[in-house]
Amino acid sequence: TFTLIVVLIIGIFCFKTLYKLNKLNSSINIDNSDGGPMSFNISAREEWEFNRLKDPHTGDIPADIRRKELDFAKTLPHTNIFRKSGELWEPIGPYNVGGRTRAFAIDITNEDILIAGGNSGGIWRSDNAGKTWTKTTKNNQPVAISSITQDPRNGKTNIWYATTGEVYGSSASKAGASFDGNGFLKSTDGGNTWFSLLSTVDNNVGREADFDGGWNILVNHTITDKDVVFAAVRGGIYRSLNGGDTWQKILGLTEIKYSDIAITTDGTLYAAIGGNKLRKGIWRSDDNGDNWTNITAANFPSSYNRLTLATVPSENNQIYVLASNTNSGDTILSLFGVKSWNALFKYTYISGDGSGAGGSWEDRSTGLPTAVNGKDGFNSQGGYCQLIKVHPTDTNIMVVGGTSLFYTTDAFRSRNNTKQIGGYVIGTILPDFKIYKNHHPDQHVFVFFPSNPNKAISAHDGGISVTQNVKADKVEWEFINNGYTTTQFYTVAINQSKAGDNTIIGGLQDNGTLFTNKYDRKNPWNMIFSYDGGYCHVADNGKDYYVSKQISGIYRIQLDGENKRVASARIDPINQGLIFINPWCVNPNNDKQMYLPVFGANGVMILRNNDVTQQPLDTVLNSTPNSNSNWDSVAFFQRNWEYISAISMSIKPANTLFYGTTKGHLFKVENANAGQPPAIDITPPTSLDESNIGNICVHPEDADKLVVVVTNYGVKSLFYTDDGGLSWTDISGNLEENIDGTGNGPSCRWAAFVKTESGYGVLVATSIGLFGTPILDGTNTVWIQQDPDGIGNAVCEMIKVRQSDNKVVVATHGSGVYIANLSRSYQLTGLNEEVSTTKQVVDFNLYPNPAQGELNISISDNAFKTATISIYNINGQKLIEEKSTNSKTKLLVGMLAQGTYLLRVSTAKGNSSKIFIKR
Repeated sequence: TFTLIVVLIIGIFCFKTLYKLNKLNSSINIDNSDGGPMSFNISAREEWEFNRLKDPHTGDIPADIRRKELDFAKTLPHTNIFRKSGELWEPIGPYNVGGRTRAFAIDITNEDILIAGGNSGGIWRSDNAGKTWTKTTKNNQPVAISSITQDPRNGKTNIWYATTGEVYGSSASKAGASFDGNGFLKSTDGGNTWFSLLSTVDNNVGREADFDGGWNILVNHTITDKDVVFAAVRGGIYRSLNGGDTWQKILGLTEIKYSDIAITTDGTLYAAIGGNKLRKGIWRSDDNGDNWTNITAANFPSSYNRLTLATVPSENNQIYVLASNTNSGDTILSLFGVKSWNALFKYTYISGDGSGAGGSWEDRSTGLPTAVNGKDGFNSQGGYCQLIKVHPTDTNIMVVGGTSLFYTTDAFRSRNNTKQIGGYVIGTILPDFKIYKNHHPDQHVFVFFPSNPNKAISAHDGGISVTQNVKADKVEWEFINNGYTTTQFYTVAINQSKAGDNTIIGGLQDNGTLFTNKYDRKNPWNMIFSYDGGYCHVADNGKDYYVSKQISGIYRIQLDGENKRVASARIDPINQGLIFINPWCVNPNNDKQMYLPVFGANGVMILRNNDVTQQPLDTVLNSTPNSNSNWDSVAFFQRNWEYISAISMSIKPANTLFYGTTKGHLFKVENANAGQPPAIDITPPTSLDESNIGNICVHPEDADKLVVVVTNYGVKSLFYTDDGGLSWTDISGNLEENIDGTGNGPSCRWAAFVKTESGYGVLVATSIGLFGTPILDGTNTVWIQQDPDGIGNAVCEMIKVRQSDNKVVVATHGSGVYIANLSRSYQLTGLNEEVSTTKQVVDFNLYPNPAQGELNISISDNAFKTATISIYNINGQKLIEEKSTNSKTKLLVGMLAQGTYLLRVSTAKGNSSKIFIKR
């Protein structure tokens, strides 16, 4: 028995070790090759996000955390209360670039009305064919829109439905977090406003909730006496007989990931269940979904991921099925050299229930397209980008989309009549691949115009494009993003050395690195570098730009007068591993010097390049890492499965390097600009193992002052030191629901010091918006939401501040970029009076803060003789008012709900206010 127990213990240990190694190898690309262009490694991206967001206590993302953190956000103060000035934050675009769009439809009553859903940007409406767009969902509604449909029946066309939540490929979270869905949305006024269908929200039970991940939604247009709606979600097929008030699962199982639903003009339903689960295959129903028959072809692949359906509008008895990641069919080599099997089948209904001899199947897999160079054929990236559409009147004209978009005139019977009409440029090659003009890789939706089926709209990871003639020899597209601001930034950078400079660059999911040099919302942004954009930097010389891509590849580039790349040099070293969005920094006092965290067989280290400009520029983009000797090691450590996730460097005094890890450890290296000085462990004592440090914010005038940002849910998020890390203070304040960091507080991403007339305030980017405070006050710190009507609850990723002119730039993941000039405390608080104790008209203190049953107010200068004390909630409603009779007043606040409140002291001398938290 003892021997058996020992063997079991050893076996469990070995299994866990192998599991960790396998998980590591699947999520981190140690081969420092170019890999692929846009979003080529979805698993690496998801693992990177998962490690940023998971609760270290449980090792998982909290169930239903997006809904919970939005509910928590409602209790937090915002700057619209008692605002002294007008609008402060300005959206700056990108006006001409959209983000990933999985949902799109044309209003059948007016083709100028277009409705689109960004994967992390909410629902948008245009009433002028895409010349301008207006966001029609609110900031506190789900932002991850996955499909949308209009009720086409007479008298019902004002009704629209939308599913939320991206089942596969979300770039800002794993399921359950920031961009997971939260049920369905419905509009009864033509898409101008939306409300949640409570029947779907109530079913939200966390990451496996069916209604939190949608593929498709449609209305049965053949039934007029009831509102029949079908939805394909990650758990299968659901039906509502009353416009979404209640739902019933009619096909599928909880474990199902991929599904689709389609309806013919005569009302016949077809459903597809993907993956290798029970009830997988293709199903048919001719009785409104009451009964289903499995009609899957006998020779259909036995293994597959996503199945996508396409009806034939002019032939009720035909459908097409497109399958990804099959074990048979046809193999196609992608642009970046990955071989995948895919299948395309045509079904024709003959008789009966459509199964067996009642239907015929034709395998057209060998007709799936390849490109002229043998690569960049149909590639759905495992089902991430996959569409198929049949022309409304010509059954031979079809479109399929994966990374690129293809058009056929023989219904894919062969490859002889197929051409590439979007995505990548025809015949492009790595590393300097090109994108089809006014189009974009990764296809999600294709819609023919009802009145002119040769005109079509394509929705993809770059937003929305329109063509006037899909039949043209050379299909031409026009971007109609025009303020459809749904881009997903990871990073942002500005010129830190030149006051008044308007340059902004940023790294985005699937939109490379974008550039603008005008503070004009409608000014176009240029893509100056492709791939998924990572960390970036605008050099002090005003002509060099440092850019990076996912997993590997850092370049110094230069632009011409039209802001197009004309020269580049690859900087990153050979034979080193990097995480998905790998951090790096330059020396702010010498930005030719770069510091890069890497990992390899020998452990984790920071490399230093003393002059990145020594690598010569070339007009051709280099495909291999830098092999010269400019890189040397600054710091090294060897820990299991721990990587450097944040790195920063000081301005005053110069040359102090700070770096944090994916397991919550923090280090300081003084005089890091030369030699190999020792790394000093300055980890906050309250930091937890497995916590991810996302940012180390160094005070611009004092390197002993740091704000450290922990990105995970379920732990304290913000720590401050003013003695170089000898001691630390928790400054999470009201951004945590509970004082120990548990609860439904947001994921914090970045922090920045902002200079005001009364000292330095701090801004924090979070998953529920941008927050600021003029004063750090330990656990009593009160964080106030900035720009609630603009930035709102958008996921904010990064903040950059230019201290010389107080320019602040904030990058969001789904809502573009915002700018402001901040120099006054009231701009952070939104209050009429300064909050700083040195600027108060009436000098008073309140304690304890947070308060529970009682709140004490101490007023000095004999002002108490005429003082009125008032308490307001975050909506500006006065809840308590009391006259003071002496210098100390005690208010009972136990009846107040948990949240944040404003206390105002009014006297003959004037008014002063402070914010307090009620626990």
